Amino acid sequence: MIALLPLLLLCVANFSQVNAIDSGCDSGKEDVCNLPMRTGPCRAYFRVWGYNPASDQCESFVYGGCGGNANQFKEKIECERACVKNLHLYKHKLLSRQTIFGKVSALLLLLNKAI
Repeated sequence: MIALLPLLLLCVANFSQVNAIDSGCDSGKEDVCNLPMRTGPCRAYFRVWGYNPASDQCESFVYGGCGGNANQFKEKIECERACVKNLHLYKHKLLSRQTIFGKVSALLLLLNKAI
């Protein structure tokens, strides 16, 4: 039991260091989200996602493969999770549109069968 005490202390110390590092990352993410979307000087064609603070949405753009900055994400959801301030409102709006579209489609299908 006493032999496990140093191991336990080591785990607690490492956990504290990880938490300290994680707490410092949040402010860095905010900085990433305020960077402009940059294609860079190279001519490759990588479709990536960047955050546009004016619209509070993630937008697709082409990254050339070099230069640029950290405001680029491989997936839209990564960008949204990191940067979109009103993500819950955005998803609710999107879900509402999908629900309305589904109801209209069902109504048209019923009307088509009735005719």
